[in-house]
Amino acid sequence: MGDITGTTFAGYQVRDVIDTDLVSTLYRATEPDDERTVSLRVVARDLCVVEGSDRELYRRFLGLATASLTFEHDNSPQVEQVGEHFGQAYLVAPFVDAMPLSQYVEEHRRLSTSAAVDLIAQIADVLDAAHEAGLTHGAVNPSTLVVSRPVGAERDRRRCRG
Repeated sequence: MGDITGTTFAGYQVRDVIDTDLVSTLYRATEPDDERTVSLRVVARDLCVVEGSDRELYRRFLGLATASLTFEHDNSPQVEQVGEHFGQAYLVAPFVDAMPLSQYVEEHRRLSTSAAVDLIAQIADVLDAAHEAGLTHGAVNPSTLVVSRPVGAERDRRRCRG
């Protein structure tokens, strides 16, 4: 399908690409009625066959994505919708203005011990909670974990999201 920026996908107006990984593209999108911004993750069509006999990746994606609909944690945006649109699997979550942990560390080069411990504790906490809920994330690394960008009074309180 390629880049869907500027189109409507599953009822969402796709604004721009946030990130791309080996299996999906994450877009910033808006709902047509109230213009609420969401994150729209679209799984690559060739990796997520939703028809025919070769459906294993789609089954795995759908199972984990559906299970994540009930997962709630302060450090993880809750998945709101899981579906398939014209042969491509997708999920929708609230938009979080964030940067990859790798970029955060690069920009801050030297984290204080307390800041590093806080980030590690948040990552461990969300991964532990996800594991207890039966969820797995097959690609946990500094480029897939994100740190919320500081805003206003929250400037010194950064949240890491997995």
